[in-house]
Amino acid sequence: MRRLLEQLRMRFTSPAFGGMRIEGPCFVLGSAPSALWPDRRFAGWTILTVNAAQAIAPAPGSAPDITLMSGQMLGNEPVNLEAKRVLRGRSTGELWLIERGISAAAAAELLRAMDFTYQALRLITPRLRSRITYRQLGVDASAGSGEQKISTGTFAALLALEQGASSVVLSGLSLSDAGHAYNQLGHKRYHLNSDRSALRVAIERGLPIYTICPAFSQASGIPLWNG
Repeated sequence: MRRLLEQLRMRFTSPAFGGMRIEGPCFVLGSAPSALWPDRRFAGWTILTVNAAQAIAPAPGSAPDITLMSGQMLGNEPVNLEAKRVLRGRSTGELWLIERGISAAAAAELLRAMDFTYQALRLITPRLRSRITYRQLGVDASAGSGEQKISTGTFAALLALEQGASSVVLSGLSLSDAGHAYNQLGHKRYHLNSDRSALRVAIERGLPIYTICPAFSQASGIPLWNG
């Protein structure tokens, strides 16, 4: 009975997310070393970047439509400092901020000091993140901490579908722990096992998620996008 009540709560009682609706396909760009900025094949698509992934854009003026950012990225670990450095002076359409490790007000002040601009700020609470994950996967893969939950990149794919995307094409997601595309620090990446499990469920449920990275396709089972 407790499990049933929890499932009902996850499906129906959490607040709705007020971020922009996505019409048509969405290109989701993570920050793994394999990340490739979307080329002309994806003209007209909604571009959603994760954390500091937009730093690989060919020109600083190449702003995504949406940036999904974990508040934890705004911390003071070396990898966080580098992420904040590469985002300085950049912009995005909507900023979707996962409330983690920092308040919304403190995050807004810090981003202002970075001269990182956005058209609108939408907040995602841990409860809302769990609800969205449950609605897409049928399981809550966003609860807990550290390796217990999926990465922000995998959540971005689920969130894009939740917001109406007809399909999602991934770049810059990886099941390897080797670093980030926007720096040479070699900082270990986490959530590998939880991502692997969640992506397996996504495949079983037939979610329209694809990738342009052959290595990620082979490791995860996510099909290659054939264009």
